[in-house]
Amino acid sequence: MTTKEIVIEAGQELRGDVDETLTLELRSGKAEIFGTELAIGHKYQFTSGMKFSIFTYWGCTIVSSHDDYYVARDENPMHIYLNVHGMLEQLRQKADAEKTRG
Repeated sequence: MTTKEIVIEAGQELRGDVDETLTLELRSGKAEIFGTELAIGHKYQFTSGMKFSIFTYWGCTIVSSHDDYYVARDENPMHIYLNVHGMLEQLRQKADAEKTRG
């Protein structure tokens, strides 16, 4: 089986449409799939027809069971989600301090 090591830089995302069974393994760093953190050394299997998106705030290395069609991208909406989260947290803290509904 051919494998490919993929380095994803901080703030980048790896997206894919699965055509045949695919196995991904996080070798180093930290990453998440749709908000769920990946465990280092665990093999994640995807079947035909599935789509996935792996994002990292810190950078990581992933090993793929296929050696084609995976591109690390940095045009993703994660910074927008993080900003919304920060704004909502500020509103929660303000409501808590003022004893009002947030």
